[in-house]
Amino acid sequence: MDILEPQVRQLYKILGHAEGDGYSDMRCIIPKDSPLEQEKEFQDRLINFRKTNNREPNDKELATLHVVNRSIIKGEQNVLEWAKKYNGRGNCYIGRTARTSDGAMLEFKTITADIDPDRERGTAATTELSARAIQGARKVLQHIQGGYAAASGNGALIVYRLQNAVKSDFKTFEQRFRSFENEMRKFLPEGVTLDATFDTARMVKLLGTMSTKGDRANWRHSRFIDFPVVPYQRNTVLERIESCAPVAKTSVPTAFKNTVYASRSESDFALAVHYKKAGLSKEDALAALKTHALGRNDRTDDHKRIVQKVFDDGQDTLQGNDSKVSELQYSTPGDKLDEHKARLLNRKNFAAPEMGLGLTVIDRHTWGLRRGEIFTIAARPGIGKTSIAASIAVRIARSGKRILYFTSEMSIDSTYDRLLQVLSGLSGDKFTTGRFAPEDGVRLDAAYEELRGFGERLTICDACSPDIKQVNSLASKLLPDLLIYDHIQHIGGAADAARSNVSHFVKGLKDIARGLNCAILALSQIRRLYKDPKTGKEVRPTLSDLKESGTIEEESAAVLLLSILSEQPDSAIRCLYSDLAKNRYGPITVVGVEFDKFTAHFKDLEAENIA
Repeated sequence: MDILEPQVRQLYKILGHAEGDGYSDMRCIIPKDSPLEQEKEFQDRLINFRKTNNREPNDKELATLHVVNRSIIKGEQNVLEWAKKYNGRGNCYIGRTARTSDGAMLEFKTITADIDPDRERGTAATTELSARAIQGARKVLQHIQGGYAAASGNGALIVYRLQNAVKSDFKTFEQRFRSFENEMRKFLPEGVTLDATFDTARMVKLLGTMSTKGDRANWRHSRFIDFPVVPYQRNTVLERIESCAPVAKTSVPTAFKNTVYASRSESDFALAVHYKKAGLSKEDALAALKTHALGRNDRTDDHKRIVQKVFDDGQDTLQGNDSKVSELQYSTPGDKLDEHKARLLNRKNFAAPEMGLGLTVIDRHTWGLRRGEIFTIAARPGIGKTSIAASIAVRIARSGKRILYFTSEMSIDSTYDRLLQVLSGLSGDKFTTGRFAPEDGVRLDAAYEELRGFGERLTICDACSPDIKQVNSLASKLLPDLLIYDHIQHIGGAADAARSNVSHFVKGLKDIARGLNCAILALSQIRRLYKDPKTGKEVRPTLSDLKESGTIEEESAAVLLLSILSEQPDSAIRCLYSDLAKNRYGPITVVGVEFDKFTAHFKDLEAENIA
């Protein structure tokens, strides 16, 4: 397989290894579970290990066997010859940091950021997904200028040359860069992720060689999108990084060392909680425990279990034999059974749900928003989730119920715009521009009066990205009948642990619903959908498209997926598929919904307007 020689040379120059006495760290690595594991070169090494050691290799030893070659070499031509030799035998990498002849770190003049599209683990990205990552890289470069974007196969690679080489105190720079990564994440569109792994010795894909991903990917070139011009584009990235506050160090605070714990597991659990609060990622916390554990430094399995409980399950105290636990409440069939029978027989006296959405079929199948349960409405951006939530809030407030409305993506003014739009029936563009016709005044004044009349029945919190403890605290204080959260991907937590953040948050919402006996309406994003090549229409979403976490599906009593059925560019009306994809209390179904984009009113396609 031929390499793209100009691009290998160009990346070498951008990294700055040609300047000074730096050597390059080159590695050819077989990807785990790739077809190359079946070839003779790898199998021979594996067989030789088994014969020599009379056992199977552990994970660390297996990773070493996957390294076809590691070389410390100097000079552009030698790098090119190495690339030609190992191209196609595995994934070819070059270290970002220039090395000394014996492999020690010397200096680095670049930083890199990997941007990958969201997809199933171990699979190659489609052309559309790769293009999404490339677009994300370009978006970052619009805001943080002076870098280069490159297609790296599945996703994109951003490369920045620094004004000055970093030659010492690498660890402090790494800690500051972690904060800078969070700044970069703010500019990424949905559906792509910034790889949070950063260290001075980081390897980057040798652009222009052939690479693969997993056992379902074909070999393909990695290449520059925007072929850079050397000398490098000037930028202020180094100053921006050095101005960032470093993340907390992973050393053990004195307070932890001086505390007597009931067990070694409990001591490490407390330390893992400390690392999470300090902003470390799950992976960094695991590495820190291995180095600084108060209990069993050599028990990696214990560390993984503890970190999973803290980061994935959201525990902040150890639940186990060596911890004191509160007594659980229990009941037998004789307890309160008469009360249950009375409530059951009384249900027939209610002609409609206590808190209905206003969609006839959906309300009949689910019995609306139930106390103690989560009802999730999910759609991609721009479909109308927020407007529908505002309509439901108005509907429930009019019935006399108390509502706590979290609008983490919108300010209080924007939320008022949506609510007044629903109450008045006036077009949303009038609220955007503030240009109302004289005849609109009566309707607008009436809407203001009705909104004011809701009083404490409608409480709005526009805090940006609150965590579940803050949500729980406010809900416990206000005791709402309905809690609306828009949306559950916009929450507090470590930026590089989105999946575990959402999982922890949704479980917390379910606890709130049960503990306060209130209903919860949660809005959720879904992954961006692809279009059917035959019809040109977007494929309807499924439960697997819920963004970030399967916990959303697991904890919700009902999930309603919205997608476009039909829409005319010059029409205010958008027809939606309303897919009741999960329903714990009845059948699933698909119905049509007519949504007025201008007034935010919605109704069944063949029913009276319910907003």
